[in-house]
Amino acid sequence: MTEKDKKTLREAILIMERLLDEGQSDLFDDTLSTSRRLPRFKKPTKQEVTDHFVKEGYTAWRGAEMWDYYESLNWCDSKGNPIRSWKLKARNVWMTPEHILKRNNGFEINTKEK
Repeated sequence: MTEKDKKTLREAILIMERLLDEGQSDLFDDTLSTSRRLPRFKKPTKQEVTDHFVKEGYTAWRGAEMWDYYESLNWCDSKGNPIRSWKLKARNVWMTPEHILKRNNGFEINTKEK
């Protein structure tokens, strides 16, 4: 970036800051709304989580266990980072092979694979 480009950028930033200070933020609404923002996290209900686990072939109990765990942490992971996608977290952390339901003669059994 050349010195001329840097000077132009600094001037543009100063103009934007002045307009924002004057309360003219509506000029930037289109710019801000088109920026790449992550959707706000919507906390799932316990029923949504257990239904998702059952649909994926796991026990409802495992889904309830996940919901209770993250509810106690205010929907943050073990490092304190907010969860962005509970379904992704469920698949990557909670849906493990030893918790999948096996179907045998019409009955559901849960066997641990070793």
